[in-house]
Amino acid sequence: MFCIDEEIPYGIPDTWLWMRLENCCIKEIRRGKSPKYTENSDILVFAQKCNTKYNGIDISLAQYLDETTSKRYPADEYMQDGDVVINSTGTGTLGRVGIYRDFNNTTGLSIVPDSHVTVIRGFSCV
Repeated sequence: MFCIDEEIPYGIPDTWLWMRLENCCIKEIRRGKSPKYTENSDILVFAQKCNTKYNGIDISLAQYLDETTSKRYPADEYMQDGDVVINSTGTGTLGRVGIYRDFNNTTGLSIVPDSHVTVIRGFSCV
């Protein structure tokens, strides 16, 4: 870690700390993968349309992942409660931010992000 004092734009309370986003995450910040879809499976794909403008997260808009491609997704890429999801592409949806919560996924199926969504998984204290 190196000193960022010259980059700090304004003061913050004494109990706060300036930190780079990557340093308060428990996994690398990255987009999901380009999925291959199927009619039915045990894994869903979280696409940018799941990160809605007015209703928060809507898993009913997710499609099914072709499980023959599931090995491309390491365990840490499966969505977890509290993941911050940011739409990385999409006219009118670029930059939309949501928080994935387990209760959003009433299907009980595992879910992975597609390549149009960036996932940020911070430490629980953040």
